[in-house]
Amino acid sequence: MVLFTIDDVKEFDILDMQDSLRELKIDHSYDNKIGGIPPDWGHKELNKYLEQEIVRDCFDTLKALNRLPDDVPWIQEELKRENTV
Repeated sequence: MVLFTIDDVKEFDILDMQDSLRELKIDHSYDNKIGGIPPDWGHKELNKYLEQEIVRDCFDTLKALNRLPDDVPWIQEELKRENTV
Protein backbone atom coordinates (compact mmCIF):
# COMPACT_ATOMS: atom_id res chain seq x y z
CA MET A 1 0.00 0.00 0.00
CA VAL A 2 1.29 3.48 -0.83
CA LEU A 3 0.83 6.06 1.92
CA PHE A 4 0.31 9.14 -0.25
CA THR A 5 -0.63 10.17 -3.74
CA ILE A 6 2.44 11.39 -5.59
CA ASP A 7 1.20 14.99 -5.51
CA ASP A 8 0.76 14.95 -1.72
CA VAL A 9 4.28 13.88 -0.79
CA LYS A 10 6.44 16.63 0.65
CA GLU A 11 10.20 16.46 1.04
CA PHE A 12 9.95 16.20 4.84
CA ASP A 13 7.61 13.19 4.41
CA ILE A 14 10.20 11.51 2.21
CA LEU A 15 12.99 12.21 4.69
CA ASP A 16 10.86 10.89 7.55
CA MET A 17 10.06 7.67 5.67
CA GLN A 18 13.73 7.22 4.76
CA ASP A 19 14.64 7.57 8.44
CA SER A 20 12.03 4.94 9.30
CA LEU A 21 13.68 2.51 6.88
CA ARG A 22 17.04 3.18 8.52
CA GLU A 23 15.58 2.24 11.91
CA LEU A 24 13.31 -0.66 10.92
CA LYS A 25 13.56 -3.67 8.63
CA ILE A 26 10.90 -5.76 6.95
CA ASP A 27 10.42 -8.96 8.92
CA HIS A 28 9.09 -11.68 6.61
CA SER A 29 7.90 -13.81 9.50
CA TYR A 30 4.89 -11.46 9.47
CA ASP A 31 4.11 -12.09 5.77
CA ASN A 32 1.34 -14.56 6.53
CA LYS A 33 -0.16 -12.29 9.21
CA ILE A 34 -0.61 -9.19 7.06
CA GLY A 35 -4.32 -8.59 6.66
CA GLY A 36 -5.42 -10.27 9.86
CA ILE A 37 -4.64 -9.94 13.55
CA PRO A 38 -5.02 -13.10 15.64
CA PRO A 39 -7.37 -12.53 18.59
CA ASP A 40 -4.84 -13.87 21.13
CA TRP A 41 -2.15 -11.27 20.40
CA GLY A 42 -0.99 -9.04 23.22
CA HIS A 43 0.47 -5.53 23.03
CA LYS A 44 3.95 -6.70 22.02
CA GLU A 45 2.73 -8.70 19.03
CA LEU A 46 0.30 -5.98 17.99
CA ASN A 47 3.00 -3.30 18.16
CA LYS A 48 5.36 -5.42 16.05
CA TYR A 49 2.59 -6.02 13.51
CA LEU A 50 1.85 -2.29 13.26
CA GLU A 51 5.57 -1.54 12.95
CA GLN A 52 5.72 -3.98 10.04
CA GLU A 53 2.75 -2.32 8.34
CA ILE A 54 4.51 1.06 8.64
CA VAL A 55 7.86 -0.16 7.32
CA ARG A 56 6.17 -1.89 4.38
CA ASP A 57 4.15 1.25 3.58
CA CYS A 58 7.27 3.42 3.75
CA PHE A 59 9.16 0.98 1.52
CA ASP A 60 6.36 0.83 -1.07
CA THR A 61 5.86 4.60 -1.11
CA LEU A 62 9.55 5.41 -1.46
CA LYS A 63 9.93 2.72 -4.11
CA ALA A 64 7.06 4.26 -6.10
CA LEU A 65 8.76 7.67 -5.81
CA ASN A 66 12.16 6.20 -6.68
CA ARG A 67 13.50 7.65 -3.41
CA LEU A 68 14.64 4.57 -1.49
CA PRO A 69 17.73 5.50 0.55
CA ASP A 70 21.04 4.16 -0.76
CA ASP A 71 22.61 3.74 2.67
CA VAL A 72 20.32 0.97 3.97
CA PRO A 73 21.82 -2.47 3.20
CA TRP A 74 18.64 -4.50 3.58
CA ILE A 75 16.81 -2.52 0.88
CA GLN A 76 18.86 -4.03 -1.95
CA GLU A 77 18.19 -7.48 -0.51
CA GLU A 78 14.47 -6.71 -0.41
CA LEU A 79 14.42 -5.49 -4.01
CA LYS A 80 16.15 -8.70 -5.11
CA ARG A 81 13.67 -10.74 -3.09
CA GLU A 82 10.72 -8.97 -4.73
CA ASN A 83 12.10 -9.82 -8.15
CA THR A 84 12.31 -13.53 -7.31
CA VAL A 85 8.99 -13.98 -5.49
